[in-house]
Order: sequence, then C-alpha cells, then structure tokens
Amino acid sequence: MHEGALYLGVDAWQSPNGYDIMGTVVYRLLDDGAGNTKLDAMPLDFVQLKERHTGKYLVEMVRCVVEKFGLENRICGIVSDNASNNETMILELEQLDWKRFKGEVQWIRCFAHIVNLIVKAILLPFTRKKTQAGTPEFDDSDEEEDKHERIVRFNQEKQNCDLDNDEDNHKEPDGKEDPELAFNDDLTLDNLEDLEREDSKDNYTSDSCRQTLTKVCLFIFYQNL
Repeated sequence: MHEGALYLGVDAWQSPNGYDIMGTVVYRLLDDGAGNTKLDAMPLDFVQLKERHTGKYLVEMVRCVVEKFGLENRICGIVSDNASNNETMILELEQLDWKRFKGEVQWIRCFAHIVNLIVKAILLPFTRKKTQAGTPEFDDSDEEEDKHERIVRFNQEKQNCDLDNDEDNHKEPDGKEDPELAFNDDLTLDNLEDLEREDSKDNYTSDSCRQTLTKVCLFIFYQNL
C-alpha cells in the first residue's frame, strides 16, 4: 500500500443524461522497482451531486470522499480548474486542518482550463454575436468536416464579417449588438468569469478545447497570408 503523500484531483460536471457528478482522482509517485519514479493516477470515487455546485457544498462532498478512504492526513495538494466556486472550496478545506494540506498555496490550477480561457479571450473580439438574423457565427458542431472544408468555410465567414464591419462603420449605433468585448475594449475580470461559466449547453470537454484551438490556428493562418 502506498504510504506517501497524495495529490487529489477534483472536477464536477453534468453528464449527457443530466446527472451532476463529482469525480475525484488521486495522484502519487511510485517506484517502478528499477530505481525510477513514475506518476500514477487512480480514480478514487464518483459522487452524484444533489445541490448547486457552490464552494461550500463541494467542500462537504470532497471531505466525505477523502475521509471515507482515510486520506485526510496524506493530501498535500489539490488539482482543479480555477472557477470561483473551487477557490471557495479550497479556502474552506484549509479550515479542516488536514495535516499536510496548507490551503491556497497547495492549490494547483488545471493548465488545460487556463489555456482554454486564454484562447476564448483572444477570440472574443472576433466572435461578437448580433441579435440581427443572418449574422455569421462560428459553428462548433461540424466535427465531420475535413480541413479543406473548414478553411473554405472560415474564409467565407471572415469575408462576411469584414463586410458587416464595413457597413457598421457607416451607420450610427442602433444598440442591437450584445454587450460583448469589442476590438478596442480592455479585457476585464467579468469577461473571464463569463467565459468560465459552464451550463448544460456549454459543457467543458476536450472536444470543445480542440474546436476552440482549431479556430485560433485558422485565424493565425489567414492573418499570415
């Protein structure tokens, strides 16, 4: 049995059939017997959530799982995304006085989640949605398109967006645009929090990350033509 320190990975999400789930994983360093050390990850538990994913509620769920397996004095770090409810969870867990866990200094933010937010922030000025019908938007659902079709579609949408921008420059503002980030606006904390919010129609998945990064690659490609 592993007797060393453990890191705890925590994530809450909604399954396709509508159930709210919290998954916990433990990470540990193991000796492979040949003098080498390797990182090992092992699923610990899956818990169905009955309430909103508030920080205080997540604390109770994490505490129950950790104490169920008797690991409260061996957790020396927690890995999660950097949503505000997870920050509250970390601060509340610090109050439990686990032997090795010292609170926020041992909170490791998920790098993939941070990169996803950065990419969304970069794309935000170029993907402003309008309430007017017929305005082109990026489509995340076309998984089956090949690369050539994506490039052609992106080029057409870019040309349409340029035409819309030219028309907008000759019109007085009519107040019909959604209040999203414009080209000359500064990025604020509220913008990032909006991008970070997840609901049933905007699940955070590896597929959505890949689609977002595809858009960035295509945008950079056309900027360099």
